[in-house]
Amino acid sequence: MTINYGSNEALSAKVPDNGEVPSIGAPQADGHLSTILNGTKASHTNGTSSPSKYAIPLNNQLAFTPRKLRVITIGAGYSGLMVAHKFQHRFPEMQDIIEHKIFEGRSEVGGTWLVNTYPGVQCDVPAQIYAFPFDPNPNWSHFYASGAEIQEYIKATVKKWNLDRDIQLNTQVTKAEWQAEEGVWKVSVVHDGKARDEYAEILISAQGVLLHHHWPEIPGLKDFKGHVTHSANWDHDYDYSNKRIAVIGNGSSGIQIVPQMAKLPGTDVTNFIRGPTWVTYRVSPSTHLGRPSDESNPSYLESEKKEFAENPTTMRDHRRAIISRSTKAFRMFIKGSDTNIEGQKFAVAQMSEKLGHDPVLCEKLIPKWDLGCRRVTPGPGYLESFLLPNCHLTDSGITKISENAVHTADGKVHEVDVVVCATGFDTSHCPHYPIIGAGGVDLAKSWKDDARSYLSVLSADMPNYFIMSGPNAVAGHGSLIEVMNWTSDYFVKWIQKIATEDIKSIAPKHSIVEAFNQYGDEILKTLVWTSDCKSWYKRGTVDGRVTALFGGTNILYKRIIENIRGEDFDIEYRSPNRFKFFGTGFTPYEVDDKNDMACWIEQSVNAPKRKRAGLVCVTCHERKIKCDLQNDIDSVHKRCSNCATNGQECRVRASKRGYHRAQQTQAPSPRAQSGPVDELPSALYTPPQSTATDERISIDYTQPTITPRGPDSYPSRHEGSHDQYAALAINPIDVPAASQIGAGAPAEGRSVASPQSSRSKATEAYLGDAGFLQVFTQDYRDYASGRQPGPRGGSLSLGLPGPDLQQSFTETYFKYCYPWCPVLDQDTLFTDLARSPLLANALALASSHIQPPVIPSTKPATYYSQAKQMFYDDDEADPVTCLQAICLFYWWSPRPSSQVQRDGAWWWSAVGIRQAQQMGFYREPKPDHPNSSSMDRGLRRRIWWTFFARERVTAICQSRPCLIDPADCDIPLPTLEDFPDPTNPKAEIFIYWVRLCAIMGRVAKYRSQVTGVAGLPFPTQLTEELIDWVQSLPSHLKLPVESSFTTNFNRDVHQLHLQYLAVIIVLYLSPSSQPLPRAHVAAMMAASCVARIFKDYLARGGIRFLMPVSGWMCGIAMLALLRASLEQPTQHAEEDMKILVFTLKELRASYPVADVFLQGFERLRAESASASGEDDNYTAASDPTSSVNESIDWIRYFPFMTAQTSGLASILLSNHKDAALLDDPWLGTMPLQLQDLFGAFEGFPSYIPVF
Repeated sequence: MTINYGSNEALSAKVPDNGEVPSIGAPQADGHLSTILNGTKASHTNGTSSPSKYAIPLNNQLAFTPRKLRVITIGAGYSGLMVAHKFQHRFPEMQDIIEHKIFEGRSEVGGTWLVNTYPGVQCDVPAQIYAFPFDPNPNWSHFYASGAEIQEYIKATVKKWNLDRDIQLNTQVTKAEWQAEEGVWKVSVVHDGKARDEYAEILISAQGVLLHHHWPEIPGLKDFKGHVTHSANWDHDYDYSNKRIAVIGNGSSGIQIVPQMAKLPGTDVTNFIRGPTWVTYRVSPSTHLGRPSDESNPSYLESEKKEFAENPTTMRDHRRAIISRSTKAFRMFIKGSDTNIEGQKFAVAQMSEKLGHDPVLCEKLIPKWDLGCRRVTPGPGYLESFLLPNCHLTDSGITKISENAVHTADGKVHEVDVVVCATGFDTSHCPHYPIIGAGGVDLAKSWKDDARSYLSVLSADMPNYFIMSGPNAVAGHGSLIEVMNWTSDYFVKWIQKIATEDIKSIAPKHSIVEAFNQYGDEILKTLVWTSDCKSWYKRGTVDGRVTALFGGTNILYKRIIENIRGEDFDIEYRSPNRFKFFGTGFTPYEVDDKNDMACWIEQSVNAPKRKRAGLVCVTCHERKIKCDLQNDIDSVHKRCSNCATNGQECRVRASKRGYHRAQQTQAPSPRAQSGPVDELPSALYTPPQSTATDERISIDYTQPTITPRGPDSYPSRHEGSHDQYAALAINPIDVPAASQIGAGAPAEGRSVASPQSSRSKATEAYLGDAGFLQVFTQDYRDYASGRQPGPRGGSLSLGLPGPDLQQSFTETYFKYCYPWCPVLDQDTLFTDLARSPLLANALALASSHIQPPVIPSTKPATYYSQAKQMFYDDDEADPVTCLQAICLFYWWSPRPSSQVQRDGAWWWSAVGIRQAQQMGFYREPKPDHPNSSSMDRGLRRRIWWTFFARERVTAICQSRPCLIDPADCDIPLPTLEDFPDPTNPKAEIFIYWVRLCAIMGRVAKYRSQVTGVAGLPFPTQLTEELIDWVQSLPSHLKLPVESSFTTNFNRDVHQLHLQYLAVIIVLYLSPSSQPLPRAHVAAMMAASCVARIFKDYLARGGIRFLMPVSGWMCGIAMLALLRASLEQPTQHAEEDMKILVFTLKELRASYPVADVFLQGFERLRAESASASGEDDNYTAASDPTSSVNESIDWIRYFPFMTAQTSGLASILLSNHKDAALLDDPWLGTMPLQLQDLFGAFEGFPSYIPVF
């Protein structure tokens, strides 16, 4: 028996999908199997002569095959929901690893915000940074959110993200005990009065510290005959008006309750406190808001909320600014620091002012101890309440409570009707049910006197027990929500490691826990939290140990928690040999033949290059022919043989290679730092002969410039070469003419054209019928004849934009390009631009073309020429950066698509797609891919789907086949989690755009088939897909054109719908023997809506930011509108066409080819008028759209349109019930019945120039 060791097929045949390798069976007599597995005969043991304690049988699984783990999370507040989101959305691969259950003892989610519902409850952390990082909320009503608003936000988030999928409500945990032999937790729960036991390998405590409210130990409290309530269990049925109310405590809840009780009619409120507390805000809300406000908790303006909703970058910057100030404010906690001293002076002055400078109140309420020793709270209205006649304060200790009064140490008796205990929670961290760990250790007993954890997330003797916000958490450093985010990421890393490395249990070592706490205490000594005040940070003591807060900054904690420190742990494996997870020695990655088996080799290599000529002339360099100028260097009149033969001036070309070497030395690509490899470089494509611009570029020898790579730097291609890129690299259009080659002979395999050959001129490109561009063929020819690209200018100067322009270009990109090209990440962009001149030029090209700077700057054509040459010269070593740059070339469209060119969207999309396919972007990498740890899967998906969507749009416009076959792809469709900021509405735009483009691709394929297939059925399935798409849009992405003018304009939503409407027009235009195609009423309706969208753009000052394809959208909309007004032009149709004319005039400032559609419009209008009534070649039977099912009601395409949207829409909507085509007089002699609407769909004869 033998095994073909080198055959992936043989191996994969033995490995089923579940990752388990079938039993191999006993070794055969010849010992071949044993030899292959161990390198020895069956009678040997791989060089060992005696058994070892690590000797185990072969594990018949692929390496890193995860085992299924059961995970129980206790609590469904912020912490538990954060964990749920990680498992369901942030790390979707966890779905295959874990079985997750969340036990929540209450009837709803929300945690502390479900429990704390007392009057005035609000968070004292700014609302914008108290939201889930994956779901920021643009609609917070106030700077500090109320408890009710937070609870509603939590519930909405749960519903939006389906986070309650794994939650079991009304399920109380009563005990948890570690089962050492099995390596699981036994968790006892009670649900609806019934007890049961659950088992899990992983137990997560997400209960937080504000769980069990604390009743004060005051004699007689139970004897009080009036109403008693607790802030954490507020009685909302009781009427507190006209009552004498005692509020015990001046923590956060007491400070918020007092002013609310004082506001009630007829109340008399007394606040009983044991000491003062700091009531101030570190940074004024007005500072955060950037506008003046005297309110302690100002409202967000409607305009601000609208801006946050429409421009998430604005909201993110606002949140970042708040977090930044909060992080910097941590310096205030340093004992004796200038920041603390100044902050304390500010707080004293602020509190004194709010207390009316009353000396008695100031003495009782303003602390003498360090600012920050106890939790600082803003406390809106609290201090001011004591200036009211019905609100009193006493700092005399309570001695007892009688049936109707509170007695204090100063001998006073305060008769009251209500006692409010605002005495907070048990903050000892001790669990209120038994948690029994390894060796029978009871966590409550262990933490009774001093709670000690490891990084606040684990504890010694508690295997696989993870804690959210445990002892010494980052709880006083700003927003705790961000820390929960980091902590849950840490949990996921451990769970993945446990599952894939066959680990039974992990627990931090005792010595490590002791060391962590010991050093943390040293840091805490330098902070005000250890000052002389009584604080819950120290378990309600003055001089106890700080157990609540982390000793250090939040940035320090984030950095520590980002990685697993395995050396800090006792790790027990399930097998005697910890390397059992090696399995058969193979990973799942290599058993899939579709994966790259040389994945660790750099895509772009720095192999030794052939020596270049030290001196060349400009002419030879631009013609890409060998120059022998340096051989004539001693001559008085330096001239190469080529120039001498042709009688041309021979100008020396300045070298720029030294500059590039310096650049690459200073800023190497992080993805390209590799050692030499033994592979020759291969060029995907040859360098271009010309740039797509009419602009002459002057030579500036004072600046370093770029040298395109000459032919001598590429491997020669001889006849019969196996170079897989030869067909792409050799294009006869760009090969120098024979007369220009001079003494040099043309390279073998290249086609050579004479100067008089038509190949030396722009060649017409194929334009099919699907996108109806063929209607404008004559106008394309007229346009092209007057705009032949001039000769290329001199050498290019590498003028990279300065910081000011680069910032401007970045803003333009994220504002206008990101929804359609989300391939750059804001957090890393400036680093990427600094290291990559290619990317810097590409970004400058797109942004300066969309929104040109007013200050003197380089023209977009120059940026394009520089970027193009750098790409073809392989100056950028990182292939991902190359793809990002290619994506940005899309906004450069200097010539019409009717010409064969290498500068348009069709060309660059193909280049990008081929390179992305070469890199495997169309396949989703397996979790065990060797490079998975450094791979940005989200970026890969965004790049791939950008190319996919672009190709589909271009395919339907230019009627060309697509390169991408979805059947070849297993990469998932983009999701919000693929974006750095999942809450960015522009991310949602992109996701829905990709879905639309998938339909557009199928429509394009259908239309391309129609021209050659008579009687093809109307694509009912495609129309239903379009209807489903538009109806699936969430409310904030629906087109807001219900009224005659738009009040909530969103440029991205408008542009998304432009493409949707264009597809409808394409589907419902039908060829005709007249100059114009026929138009179904659906096409007319869509065209009118297109005009309405462009009207909204024009009303707001310009449309430069639209994609180049917008000119085509105008063109096909004009076809439908021209057909509508063919016989009797109406005011409504004319108004819509005027808007489209204005739009094209605006567009041509950015895309000159818009002139094609302007000229074509006038020509078609004249020709159509003269040809009216001559459409006698129409045969309904040969028109596939004539078979349209009557069940397709065209009005379903337009759920956003009303009679107020446009005049034409009003007419169409009012008559849509009567017929598919309206019989209004303005339709003249157009066919009235559906079966008469469409002309023969045979396509146009090849000899008729229809476009």
